[in-house]
Amino acid sequence: MVGIGFLPLAVTDSPYVLMALLPIAGLSIAPCASSSSDLIAAAVPQDQQTEAFAWTSGTAPAAGGALGFALGGALVQSVGVRSSFAVSALVALLAVAVPLAERRRLP
Repeated sequence: MVGIGFLPLAVTDSPYVLMALLPIAGLSIAPCASSSSDLIAAAVPQDQQTEAFAWTSGTAPAAGGALGFALGGALVQSVGVRSSFAVSALVALLAVAVPLAERRRLP
């Protein structure tokens, strides 16, 4: 869902259109956070859920954000703004493959 939300950002040249689309793209983040919490609650034993939530709500997003800012900045400088949004959308869409592959193991 996040990937789909970011795709339109990759095709605009207007900062005004970008300002209008960013909140729409951001709307896709909350359902993803809720879904990941539900997946953790269903897949992780209760005595290990605190650690799982810490990894998925703190550590992993911070590491991904740091790497994303660095790569995004390099992309913007070398290729342009559109490339950064396109890669963000692509990475988000590719991230769907992991839960789909694990889907058969979840309760």
